Amino acid sequence: MGGPTNIPRLLNKGLFRSVRSSPPSYYYSLNSTNFPPPPVPSILPHLFHESSIFHEYCRDEYPDGTDANNLPPSALSTLITQASSAPTFSPTTFFEATLTHSELLCRVDILHLTSPTSLSLIEVKSKSHSSSSPKIFTKAGKIAAPYKPYVDDVAFQYNIAHRAFPNHTVTPFLLLPDKSKTIAADAEIATLIDLSNHVPGLVADPSFTDTIDACLQLLSSSMYTDNVDPATGKEESEWQASGASELAVS
Repeated sequence: MGGPTNIPRLLNKGLFRSVRSSPPSYYYSLNSTNFPPPPVPSILPHLFHESSIFHEYCRDEYPDGTDANNLPPSALSTLITQASSAPTFSPTTFFEATLTHSELLCRVDILHLTSPTSLSLIEVKSKSHSSSSPKIFTKAGKIAAPYKPYVDDVAFQYNIAHRAFPNHTVTPFLLLPDKSKTIAADAEIATLIDLSNHVPGLVADPSFTDTIDACLQLLSSSMYTDNVDPATGKEESEWQASGASELAVS
């Protein structure tokens, strides 16, 4: 099953996260013929449905947002440049914004232009969080272990965004459901967590660059069969056929 040969192989956050968290499982998923993936748990569709509901709730917090799912990165960049330089500035929001830089690609859940020179990069996750008893940070101010994969996701996207928009200050956030709040009593049931004191340092760490280099080396190897369309950020069917499609789920 051959894909287009003129489409470059780009590294997305799912592949990055897999190598960073468990290189062996990444290798096995790319060789699904010899290492079949385990059966999908029956609860997974339910969890995905619940996650989708929360994503829609978060989108509703930005009623003027635009779905950029099929917008090429170059067109998105043009729109942000135009909005930033408009005589009368108005905040602008894009959902599922595809960004690229060099051989890297990401799709940002919510990209919010808050000022002519400022962008908020917001990663929506359905993992619960309590603002009344926060546990995302340890007492030493580090990222707690259960949240590290999510912060890695944000860091990967931040690494692309601040290079794609060098004239803007990019502030990374996680948006999580707040279990200390209820729909009946609170207008907002999600908490926006500022990661600007953690993500830039994470991106600057040599291990971050080492992981990206390892991923790109794997992408260039013969065992990898996926191609990503840089215009849409969508994977070709080889990625689905590899048995590793769950790695691309945000």
